[in-house]
Amino acid sequence: MPVQRDRKRSQPTFILSGVCAALLLSACQTFDPVLSQNPLQTLAQNNSPPPGRLHCPPGNPACRPQQFNLPQQNRFYLPPEYMPTQAVIVSDRVMADSNGLPLLQALIQAQSDVWMLGTDANLAKQTEQALQFTLSPLGIFPLAQKFVALPLATDSVWSRDYGPLATLPTPEYSGPKLDYKLLNSFYYPDRRQDDRVPASLSRILNSPLGPLTEKTVFTSQLSLALEGGNLMCTQALCFSSRSVVERNLGQVFRNSRPLNNESDIINEFASQLSQQSVFVNALPGEATGHIDMWAKFLDEKTLLVHQLSDATIQQLPVLEQTQARVIQAFLDEQATGQDASGQEMPESLAQKAKTAIPDLKILRLPMPAPMLYQGNLLVRSYTNSLLVNGTALLPQYKNLPANGIYPDAERLNAYEQAVAQVYQSAGYQVKWIPSDSWIVSGGAVHCVTMQVPKTAM
Repeated sequence: MPVQRDRKRSQPTFILSGVCAALLLSACQTFDPVLSQNPLQTLAQNNSPPPGRLHCPPGNPACRPQQFNLPQQNRFYLPPEYMPTQAVIVSDRVMADSNGLPLLQALIQAQSDVWMLGTDANLAKQTEQALQFTLSPLGIFPLAQKFVALPLATDSVWSRDYGPLATLPTPEYSGPKLDYKLLNSFYYPDRRQDDRVPASLSRILNSPLGPLTEKTVFTSQLSLALEGGNLMCTQALCFSSRSVVERNLGQVFRNSRPLNNESDIINEFASQLSQQSVFVNALPGEATGHIDMWAKFLDEKTLLVHQLSDATIQQLPVLEQTQARVIQAFLDEQATGQDASGQEMPESLAQKAKTAIPDLKILRLPMPAPMLYQGNLLVRSYTNSLLVNGTALLPQYKNLPANGIYPDAERLNAYEQAVAQVYQSAGYQVKWIPSDSWIVSGGAVHCVTMQVPKTAM
């Protein structure tokens, strides 16, 4: 069973670094949050799910939204991360420490809009002012067209996991005209504000006040418990770890369709996506079970898989080395498709991916030492990055909180050089984002961001 990231949910103290720190002295003013009944009820229901609502483009007075079920639901695909990005969704909780501002700056410099969710209008204004101060000298203005604050409350920083899966119609789609179908999966039941984000965001996007103009947006329910960090897609395939299967078996969601076996789960994916679903084993001992902690596609034919060296393992205390060697063996098996004896492993990521992509190239990234931190396994990942319009935003790890030292601190610079070379070899510009405060709660750059792809012209 995957463990939800950041189980400590105390209200953060928001911080803006550098020149903007003084801006936080003023009193807070709140937005009126978008309120709605939570549509995500994971208990069995006798009634059928409500039909979807397809909205007309804003500004067309002759057009009225109508209730109907969208045909051809499976003729949509989730664009891979390496395809062009329109916007990146973040929670204003990324501003809880000094990591947030560099992230937002890097997103805008990568030619992406930023949609920041939150109900603190004062924080949104201060964030915009901080971005304006740093980006205007670089010729990035007016900022109002790039940074949009949306009045949606969130429980956590992990927008990758609860944000909508923004899908696009395939060329075979011939239903009503629309630009996006937002898939709304089930998140953790104790994070109700996070759970509401996809449905509430759809209402904003379909209003004259939304950041998209002349776009039609439809929201559809994916009746699975699923976090976005556990989806890694090409244009034809979507990979997840088997924690998706473990979490959903035996569940009955609002459409009263029980998930009795793996085929039921695959069929639910297939009812909403054109891509084929593929499951592989989860990283041993890693709490979230998410595939983005150890693998990543850079393009249709290039796959990254982490690699844990003997020299790195030796930096750990002796009692922690056994678990590290289990992880080392797992990563090698997933990347090569063979076990240590040379036996073929058909269930490995390499074997399953190469079956569909025969000329796939698998590159290895150094993994920092997996270590015990506050009684839990802490896995630092360089695949937990974000690809945005040709730029790779990479998580950087320097120190544990309270100036704690990583056991492999002397190797961090070497890791970064090797990681940067791999991403650059695939044509990406590299930007490092400080991520220490996020990784100790179970995620990094990929986990705190959710992309909205560009639509076809």
